Amino acid sequence: MVPHLRVKMLIDNVKKLDNLKELGRHKVNQTNLYLRVHANAKTFEYKHKKNQNTINWITIGKYKDEIEYLADAKSLANDIRKNLKTDFSVEQIKSALRHTKDAIFFQKKLEELASPHSNKVPKRDEKTFKEMHMSWYEFHVANWSSKHAQRSLNPIKTYAYPYFGNKSISDVSTDDIRDCLNVLITDGKIPLFKKLRSSIDNVFKYAISRKFLKENPTPEVKDDLLKPYNYREKSQGYMAIEKIPEFVEMLEKHNSTISYATIFILLTNTRPNEVCGMEWSEVDGNFWKVPAIRMKNNTPHTLNLSAYLIKVLDIMRQRTNSKYVFPYKSTNLSNEAPLNLMRRLLRGRMKEFKHKNSEKNPVAHGLRHSFRTWGEQCGYRTEHLERQMSHNEKNKLISTYMHYDYINERKVITEHWEDVCLGKVDPAEKARVV
Repeated sequence: MVPHLRVKMLIDNVKKLDNLKELGRHKVNQTNLYLRVHANAKTFEYKHKKNQNTINWITIGKYKDEIEYLADAKSLANDIRKNLKTDFSVEQIKSALRHTKDAIFFQKKLEELASPHSNKVPKRDEKTFKEMHMSWYEFHVANWSSKHAQRSLNPIKTYAYPYFGNKSISDVSTDDIRDCLNVLITDGKIPLFKKLRSSIDNVFKYAISRKFLKENPTPEVKDDLLKPYNYREKSQGYMAIEKIPEFVEMLEKHNSTISYATIFILLTNTRPNEVCGMEWSEVDGNFWKVPAIRMKNNTPHTLNLSAYLIKVLDIMRQRTNSKYVFPYKSTNLSNEAPLNLMRRLLRGRMKEFKHKNSEKNPVAHGLRHSFRTWGEQCGYRTEHLERQMSHNEKNKLISTYMHYDYINERKVITEHWEDVCLGKVDPAEKARVV
C-alpha cells in the first residue's frame, strides 16, 4: 500500500481536524467518512465498498474551501450512504457533488440530475439501448479478440447503462450521452472517454442500419468537452537507442520464451499483444502475416523476417509443441510478460536505459517509440516508417486508393534497425538507400 494513502488516526473533534498535518486518509468519527490530507489541502472522502475486492473513494469536497463545517461533511456522507443503497450509482453521486457541496440542496440536485435519465418504459416494438448494445455486441463478437470484446462490453455496462440503458433507443439524447461521458472527463479517464464514445457511436450506427433509428445523437458530443481540462495524451516510456544492444544481450542471456518474444517486439516494431498471440500458421517462409482480427486497425499486416528472427523461431519450434509461437501453459504468453521481464532485467537501472526525451521509464510497447524516433533521425521516409508500424493513413482519400505496403522498402529499414539493435553499426548512421 502506498504510504500516503494509509488510514491514520481517528478524528473525533474539529480541533484534531484543523491541526492534522500527517499525509494520508484519517477516519472521521462516523462510518465511511474520511479526511484526506494532501500537501496543500484537505478533502473529505466517502468510502464505498462496492464488493469484497473493490473500493470506490468519492471525493465530497475540500475542507474550508468547499465544506466549511464538519457537520456538513457528515450530513453529506449520510445522504450518500442512503442513496447508494437505492437506485443511484456512484457516477450520479459524483455528478451531484460537482454541482453542489451544500448538504441542504444535495438530495434535490441528485434527483434533478437523475430525472432526465429516468428509465422510461420502451415504446412498443422498440428496443432499449441495453438490448441494442447486446445485439450489436453479439453480432460482432465472433470477429473480435477477447480484449477488444471486453472493451466493447464492460465500459458501456458500467457507465452508460446507469444513465440510459433502459431507455428506448430513440429516446436517448445527446444530453444523456454528454452527461454520461462528462463523468469520465472529470475523473481524468480521457482514453476511456474516447473509447466509450466510439462504442456508443457504433451501437447507434448499428441501430440505424437495422432501421430502429433514423439519426445518431453521438457525433454532437465532440472533443471540445476536453478543452477545459488541458488534456494531452502522454506517450509510452521508451529506451535510449545506444542502450538497446546491451538490452538485447540481456535478453539473449535470459534465453526464455519471454525474452525471445521481447526480441520479436523490438525487431519487428509490433505491439506486445501481436507478438504474444503469434501463431505458427501466421509464419509463411520469410514473412510473418498477421491477420486483421489480431491487428489494432483491423487490417492485415505483413512483416519481413530476418535470418536472426528465423533462428529465434527455430529455437521456439524446438522447445514448444503449441499452436502459439510464444506459449504459456495451455495458451499464449500474457501481454504483460515482456513488460514484467524488462522491469526485472533493468531493476535499479531504469534511468540509465531511459531515452533522454522520454517522460517515463521504458516499457515493452515503448520499443516501437524507440524505433520510430531512430527512423526519423536517420532520414527514412515517414510513410515507410508508419506502414512498418501498421498505423492507419490519416488521409482518407490516400488510404482508399493506396494498396502498396512498401514491403521491400521496409525490409531495408528493418535490416538497418536490426544491425543497430545488435550493436553492429553506429545508431547515428544515416538512412540506407531504399
